[in-house]
Amino acid sequence: MELPRRPQNLEWNLNTINQLVTLLGICVGGVAIWVEKSRDLEELQNWRAGHELLHNERLVEVKAIEARNEERFRSLESEVRKFESITYRVKIMEQSSGSTTAA
Repeated sequence: MELPRRPQNLEWNLNTINQLVTLLGICVGGVAIWVEKSRDLEELQNWRAGHELLHNERLVEVKAIEARNEERFRSLESEVRKFESITYRVKIMEQSSGSTTAA
């Protein structure tokens, strides 16, 4: 002979409440972490774009400075060549005046 079964009652004991609160906390924490990660990635991409723009602008400035320096060096080289030719001419004049004096 079987005993009649009682219908199961929905009981909310302390462990069930604790598990539901923990599950809810994990879900809320996961969503918060996902939102923070998305925001951080967006900020990082914006920073990267700004940083690349800064590097491009700085590269243009450096190239302009290099071009100006190259022009300065070219003008200085031509001036130095003039001095070199003057020293050569002075040496030749000294040799010719020395040979003229000797003669």
